[in-house]
Amino acid sequence: KTYNVNLTVSGKIGNETNKAKVDVVFVMDVSNSMNRNMADETEDTNERIKAARTAINQLTSNLSNSDNLIDARYSLVAFSSRTGWRYSDEAYNDADLKQNWTSSLTTFTNSVNGTSFFDDNNYTTGGTNYEAGLMEANKLLGSARSDATRVVIFLSDGNPGYYYDAKGITDGTGNPGTTYDTTAMQNAKNVISGMSTNYFYTVGVGPTDNY
Repeated sequence: KTYNVNLTVSGKIGNETNKAKVDVVFVMDVSNSMNRNMADETEDTNERIKAARTAINQLTSNLSNSDNLIDARYSLVAFSSRTGWRYSDEAYNDADLKQNWTSSLTTFTNSVNGTSFFDDNNYTTGGTNYEAGLMEANKLLGSARSDATRVVIFLSDGNPGYYYDAKGITDGTGNPGTTYDTTAMQNAKNVISGMSTNYFYTVGVGPTDNY
C-alpha cells in the first residue's frame, strides 16, 4: 500500500521577501467505495480514504515547511452522489465545500481529518460524480488570489458514473464497472476545460483497474 505524492507547484521562485503565492484546491472522492481496502473490494476498512487523507497531509506539510519561500493557501471539496434512499435529491447537491481558503495548516488539517463529510458519522456513501466536485472547485478558483499559482488536486478511487442533468439533478449509474459513463466523463472534462488553473493533478486511490 503506497501513495507517494511528489508535486512541484510553487510556480514562480519565491524568496523570503517576495514569497511565491500558491492556492491549492483539493477535490476528494468520498463515495461508498472509499471505505474499501486499498487492494480489492472485499472489506470496508476505510483504507482508501485514509490513504487520500495521508497524501493530502503530506503535500500540505511539505508546502508549509517551505513557508519561507511559499505563501500557500488551501481549500477542500468533498464529492459523491446523493441519489437513493439516504438523501432526497436536490439540484447540484453532490459536493460540499469542507474548507474555504485558509493559510493555516492546522485549520486545514483538521478539516481533512475531521469526522464530518456528508454526515456526522464519517459515512462515505453514494456513487461517483466527478462533475459535482469539479464544479465546486471551480467556484473556489474564482476567489483565488489573482497573483497566485492555482493548483487543483483531484483524488478518487473510481470511474465516474453520475453527472448532473440540465436541471442539476443527479443522473447516470452507480456502478460503471471498469469503464465510465460517457456523459459523466464528458461533463467532467467540460468543467476542467473552463477552469482557470495553472496545474491540474489527478491522484488514484485503490486498485488501478478502477480508475
